[in-house]
Amino acid sequence: MKGLGLKGIADLVYRYDDHRATARTTLGCRDAKGDNHYFVGELSGTIVPPQGEGFGWDAIFMPDGYDKTFGELGHDIKIGISMRTIAARKLAAHLAG
Repeated sequence: MKGLGLKGIADLVYRYDDHRATARTTLGCRDAKGDNHYFVGELSGTIVPPQGEGFGWDAIFMPDGYDKTFGELGHDIKIGISMRTIAARKLAAHLAG
């Protein structure tokens, strides 16, 4: 992002026919026995020209099923559907037993 910026990243993607992307977050924890557990949250979407604002690449990632980028959806909607939330819910379920 420092070198290309959001527009540059989108321009690179648009050199190809397929603009799809998967946003992925992995959270991990180690239990009392020393076993590692990993929880993946994934969200499919499309890379689009910059629209809106937000954190990192929010302005160029449009999640499937939406007609706005993360940068346009607003914090509450983004948090409700984000790959981080998906991974965190999986981790919370694991910890709850």
